[in-house]
Amino acid sequence: MEKLDTDKIIADAKANYWPNVDFLQLLEATETRERFFTPMLTLGADVIAQEGVVIARKGDSFNTFERLPFTMRIVVFDATNENHIEFVKSLPKSNLRTKLITTKYDRKKNGMQLRTLRKN
Repeated sequence: MEKLDTDKIIADAKANYWPNVDFLQLLEATETRERFFTPMLTLGADVIAQEGVVIARKGDSFNTFERLPFTMRIVVFDATNENHIEFVKSLPKSNLRTKLITTKYDRKKNGMQLRTLRKN
């Protein structure tokens, strides 16, 4: 059996990602708003342990953040907009893991816009 060249497979996958990825294009916001919600989960069936003990009953509702807090900072921006890039670069350091999500991307730059943000 021939050994797989995993380095080549990974390099090819990275090279093929940006030219083929689809982006959800959002309109630019005209005002700043904050929204708060409570992530309630309502069970559609009983949750039963292997031993047959009912852990939670169908219809029970609970706030998922009470059991598993949200520990991430999410930043949605347009990577083709220099003002958005500068805003992302200006964000203060955070103890939270930061997830950058772009809604627009210049394929000709082949990821360079995003690489500069990762260094910050």
